[in-house]
Amino acid sequence: MRLTIPMQPVAKGRPKFTRNGYAYTPTKTREAEAFIKTCAIGNETFADGIPLLMTLRFYFTKPKSAKKRVYHTVKPDCTNLAKLVEDSLNGITYHDDSAIVQMFIYKDYGEPARIEVEINQIGGE
Repeated sequence: MRLTIPMQPVAKGRPKFTRNGYAYTPTKTREAEAFIKTCAIGNETFADGIPLLMTLRFYFTKPKSAKKRVYHTVKPDCTNLAKLVEDSLNGITYHDDSAIVQMFIYKDYGEPARIEVEINQIGGE
C-alpha cells in the first residue's frame, strides 16, 4: 500500500494534563491524526496478525534560514513523527501498530511538504 498525505509533517504531541489530573491529546495532534485517517480511508487494509514493513518519508518545506543545511537535522525527531502516523492508521490500515515489525524512517526537505507512507506485508502472501 502506498499513500501520500499532503501536509506539513507534525510530531505526536505528549498528552497534556488539567489541574484535576485528566489527560487530553493536544489539538494539533488530534487534527493531524484526523487528517491522516481521512487520507487513508479506502486504501488497502491488512488482516490481523500479518507482519508489516512500514517505510515513512517526511518532507518539510525548507525555510530560507536553512540555506546551508543539507539535511533536516532539527526538530521534530523521526520517532515522534512516525508515532503520529502509526497511531493514525490503527484500525484503518491495520488492526494495531504492533503488527509493524520493521520500519524505515526518512526526513528531508522537499516541495510540496508531505508524508509518504508505504506498507508491505512480510513473507507469505
